[in-house]
Amino acid sequence: MKRWMIILLLGAFLTPAQAITKEALADSLTRYIGFVSAVPPVKITKMKVKGSSITIYTNKTLSGAALTNEDLYRLRLQVSRWVFRNNNGKVTIYSDNKELKDLVVSPTLPKGTGKTDLTDRHIALWASHGIYYNRDEDRWKWQRAALWMTVEDVFTNAFSRLVVQMLENAHATVYQPRGQIGDPEAMAIGESGYPRWSEGARYWLQYKGVPDSIWCDSIDSDQYRDDIKARARWVNWLCGGSKKNPKQPGQGIPIDLSIALHTDGYNILYDTAMVGTLAIYSEEDPDKKKVLGNGQNRAISRGLAHIVQSQLVNDMRNSVCPDWPRRELLNAGYYEAKCPVVPSMLLEMFSHLQMRDMHYGLDPAVRFRIARAIYKGLGRWLEGSSFVVQPLPIQAFGMSFNGEGLTLHWKATPDPLEPSAQPSEYLIERRVNDGAWDIIGKSKAESISFAIERGKRYEFRVIATNAGGKSFPSEILSAYLSTAPDPMRVLIVNAFDTVCGPKWFADSLTAGIIPEAYPTEDGIAYHYIGAQTDFDRSHVWVSDDECGWGMCHKDYITRPVVGNTHDYPVQHGRILQQMGISYISSNIAAIDTTMLRRADIVDIVLGNEERTERYLSLLPYCRSILVSGAHVGGLIRAGHSEKLIWGEQVLRYHRHPNEHRLVATEVSSFIPQTGQVVARYQDTYLPAAIRTDQGLMWGIPLESLEAFEHAYRQSIELLQP
Repeated sequence: MKRWMIILLLGAFLTPAQAITKEALADSLTRYIGFVSAVPPVKITKMKVKGSSITIYTNKTLSGAALTNEDLYRLRLQVSRWVFRNNNGKVTIYSDNKELKDLVVSPTLPKGTGKTDLTDRHIALWASHGIYYNRDEDRWKWQRAALWMTVEDVFTNAFSRLVVQMLENAHATVYQPRGQIGDPEAMAIGESGYPRWSEGARYWLQYKGVPDSIWCDSIDSDQYRDDIKARARWVNWLCGGSKKNPKQPGQGIPIDLSIALHTDGYNILYDTAMVGTLAIYSEEDPDKKKVLGNGQNRAISRGLAHIVQSQLVNDMRNSVCPDWPRRELLNAGYYEAKCPVVPSMLLEMFSHLQMRDMHYGLDPAVRFRIARAIYKGLGRWLEGSSFVVQPLPIQAFGMSFNGEGLTLHWKATPDPLEPSAQPSEYLIERRVNDGAWDIIGKSKAESISFAIERGKRYEFRVIATNAGGKSFPSEILSAYLSTAPDPMRVLIVNAFDTVCGPKWFADSLTAGIIPEAYPTEDGIAYHYIGAQTDFDRSHVWVSDDECGWGMCHKDYITRPVVGNTHDYPVQHGRILQQMGISYISSNIAAIDTTMLRRADIVDIVLGNEERTERYLSLLPYCRSILVSGAHVGGLIRAGHSEKLIWGEQVLRYHRHPNEHRLVATEVSSFIPQTGQVVARYQDTYLPAAIRTDQGLMWGIPLESLEAFEHAYRQSIELLQP
């Protein structure tokens, strides 16, 4: 109601003479539409007033707003008040040569198909750009600028990988025109000196033997344009000969839709504001025809774009950022939208130029939410109201010994945005001594028990399922019963749950990512390319090579970065197994005091977790502890040389993104000293580890040490009676 109260007040500032001028009316319409979508100003090209009727012709702005019937009713009512000073005027508004009543969107989902998942659905999806060969400059180059630690060419892969996994978990079949991270062929180095997954679609399609009529078109050998066209033409080649595209030869795959995931090179004057989400579709193909390959009107793509954009914007507003902007629902001739003969869209998720947009985009938890929103939007457009959203990964995962067996227990993770995304069953996967993962059981309850054998190391993860599909796997827990007589018993507590983006700063002249404040990625990430180098707000974009404020190095591009791998009980457990020590593991949220009392040593893994207060409540129940983490000590940023001294040993830890170990974004020290100093940072000589009556405390994640295995073994030996 607040929005409508503001809009009604706008009319009070117009005099009768002003109300019928094109300029005043356009300004009022711009103000109105700003409450619906963040779109450019309205311009009135023609206005006819006759008696109590008014007909208005405007530019494309109003057509780009996601207006419902209620929105349109109120807009017409307000125009009548502005122009005629009453509610009785007959108002007709055109935008983009269409009457607005023909462009309204539905606030409700399409009628359900009866299907709850995406079985038998075929989706073409890709992550925007990639490296390409520029003939004029005789070099390989990225298609977008390097900003805020990344470049769109590799950054959008971080989203597409998540969306694809979610779609496949819903039993859809997904096709991609670019090589994928993890595929051995795509990880190989191509002609460009980078892995094939980072190349533009043109090169991957060429490499995979797709006809050259798909990926090579430019008479002047413009491989940039070839790459853009290849993605869309590949869609038509895939579905050629199917019911979706019966007149064109191809692979006969009935592609249901195509979607291109981009970030936008758009910024606005106020760098503390956000750009937000733009959705693009096209009602005409390159030949100005308005039908798809199966004869349907191309305008159907507007509904696809609307549902996906709405899902993303609404999810972000309800969980991350209440003022996440909704930009246009834009009908435009972008090749990736106009060429495919199936319903298609481009999604500009947010701006890679705007600082506040990237504040969210660099946060892996936000990326997961964006990807989940895209998956949900696609599913709801395809299956309507019958679509069921797959569950979130489980939480509070723990285990306990029961004699010679194990009991696993966990909790479902509620989704406040999707109450129906509740698990109906759980799959339990097991791996023995570094073997392959196997499904060894199903449970409708939140626990299950198994027998285990002494001398074998076991690893477990749980996947939640429902009628819509399955969740991502849980963290990995591990257990081992030693064959040694009366072995020591260790409880590994994983208290490192957090993933996060980098920390930022801003003042009147400079702003950006705090130097050496890196993200903690979710698992292994590939989109980090280098640290920010330009912090001056006044520096503007000149070219992609001189892109001004936010510009970053490109010295790490396409290399993996180790983040929170969610498998620390495995990393620690392998060493304990070698030492002949029995162990069990649990997430900190599943710990009970009995487990703590039974353990000879409680090994608490805190990594880069800042919520260190959670482990303090465990201490009264522990005989001896080993705790390590970046925030365990009271003094943060205690060392910078990446080296620490432990006795006569010099150990190196990782403070910068790398492909080997966790990044110690910060390290801490212990002041005042409360025990015996065991290790010190080489540059500051501040304590890096102390021994107390209760155990051994490290102010650094042990997992960030190059010699992690050695340091962990020695730490356990130090605590043995």
